[in-house]
Amino acid sequence: MSYVSSSLKNRGWLTITASVAAAALLVIAGITFTAAPANAAKDDRAVVMRVIDGDTLVLKADSKETRVRLLNIDTPETKDPNEPVECGGPEASAFLTALLPVGAKVTLKYDRERLDRYGRTLAAVYTANDRFVSEEIARQGYGMAVTFGANDKNFKTVQAAQKVAQTEFRGLYSKTTDCTIRTQVKALKAETNQLAAVNSSAAPSSEVTALVARSAALIAGVATIQRMADLDQPSIAMAILLATPKMGYAKGLTNMDTKARLVHKKLAAAETAALSREAAAAAAAAAQAAADVEAAQAAAAAAQATAAAQAAADAADAAARAAEQQQVAPNVAPSAPSVDTYTGCRAYGSNGTSVDNQGRRYTKIPCP
Repeated sequence: MSYVSSSLKNRGWLTITASVAAAALLVIAGITFTAAPANAAKDDRAVVMRVIDGDTLVLKADSKETRVRLLNIDTPETKDPNEPVECGGPEASAFLTALLPVGAKVTLKYDRERLDRYGRTLAAVYTANDRFVSEEIARQGYGMAVTFGANDKNFKTVQAAQKVAQTEFRGLYSKTTDCTIRTQVKALKAETNQLAAVNSSAAPSSEVTALVARSAALIAGVATIQRMADLDQPSIAMAILLATPKMGYAKGLTNMDTKARLVHKKLAAAETAALSREAAAAAAAAAQAAADVEAAQAAAAAAQATAAAQAAADAADAAARAAEQQQVAPNVAPSAPSVDTYTGCRAYGSNGTSVDNQGRRYTKIPCP
């Protein structure tokens, strides 16, 4: 979100008369436009041909079209090819178009000087029902009271209408129109307070970084409005605020800038702390992960060694059982020896391989 959308008028012929209050608040007392000297003339009747912008229109009088610059009112710029459209400019043009539609009959009244440096006719324009157009524009808050050279006859009337707009928060004094300086300052103040109230001590760095960016944008927004206020030729929206001492914008902007910078410093420190905290947590997590991997590997190695030892023990046990089985002969009764007619030497015994005629077992042996 951009905080400043109004542009600055580049009026080479505009001179601002200002006075500085004790509190160093700039107060624009009035704006004077240098005009070409001319003798005042009688009133003229004319017909509206078209509206150029909020304070300029083309009229037709005596079969001749004339570009007329409304006296004692200045509205935001919409036609400068070198500048963007200013806040309130389209609304001022629309209001003038509605007030003076094509074909409307008007009366032109002049002051001391009739032409400006651009050759435009300077006139106080009145509607068919005698409404002073410049006064009506100021009353709606679409412009500010100004003088052109010595043409100040209606200045106080327009200035009084402008104060009505201020009191009733109309047009460029509105509390809700997004592009007005007043609304922008209000938004900056709300953003400052919101950021100041944030508890970022335990917030993740991504959130704090976003807050730091917002605080930087806040500082830039305040600085932009301060620069606009310091210009010799501010926009109409800014000039209106500077011409309203009770609003106290100069001091308010300074205080807001100070607070915004403190908030930014606090958030930047919180961002650094969050990044350090997250880096430490990441390092601890990495160390824990490495320890877990090492422990898992050690456990796997131990399990493998246990399995190998068990396998070796099982193999040894099997081998021992096999050897034992080989060493123990089965208890099987000897087969009955065959009976023969052997007459040689004999060794009698239960394990004999032969049986004599009496059924006794003996084993044949060599005679001595």
